[in-house]
Formats: sequence, structure tokens, C-alpha cells
Amino acid sequence: GANAVGLSRKAIIAEAEASLKRLGTDYIDLYQIHFWDNSTPIEETLEALTDLVRSGKVRYIGASNCYAWQFARALYKSDASGWSRFISMQAQMNLLYREEEREMLPLCKSEGVGIIAFSPLARGRLS
Repeated sequence: GANAVGLSRKAIIAEAEASLKRLGTDYIDLYQIHFWDNSTPIEETLEALTDLVRSGKVRYIGASNCYAWQFARALYKSDASGWSRFISMQAQMNLLYREEEREMLPLCKSEGVGIIAFSPLARGRLS
């Protein structure tokens, strides 16, 4: 749900199951982690997400709201362990906030990861 926190295996599986039930569907096309969880090892998170993909409940995984070094580490761990790989990064992108242009966008381009922009109008300041 919207107020659930944490990227432990237990939390990821429970929230995915709850989402499937609420949506009334058998699978989710793109399942994104919203915030990085510094208290859960990324390996645990990636393994749980991979299990969802392998079970057919999730087709692809994505991420949002993390640093480029964290995202690069997750991509490396996925590749090294044969786990599902993030295919998208949802990043804040607008004319006022351009931080993602330094590291995240070049990383995603080089790794073949799609970008989903959020807050393109800077929460209304550019409208």
C-alpha cells in the first residue's frame, strides 16, 4: 500500500500480493521500488523481486529515488547473480532540478535502462 515501507523480502512479497488483489489481475507489468531501503541488503530486495518475476506475478522491475551509485550497485549485483535487472528509473526531471543529468541519466543510457520522468513541471512552478 501507499504507506508501506521497507524493501525486505517479506514486505515486497506481501505488497505485491496486495497490489495484485487490489488491481484484480494476475500480473503487474512494471513493479517499481519507490525509495531505497538502507536497512535491507540490496541482495535481499533483488532476490525477492526476481522471485516475483520468475513466478510470473511481475513482468519487469524498476526503481525510483536513489543515488546513481546505489542504482549502479544494484545493476551490478543483478548481473553477477543472475537476478532480474531494473529496466526503468523514475527520476525527477525538469528545468529547475537537473541533478539527474550528472550521473543518473548517463548511467541509465550506458546500461540500457529507460527513464520515466516525474515532476516535469516542478510541482506546478513551471506551469
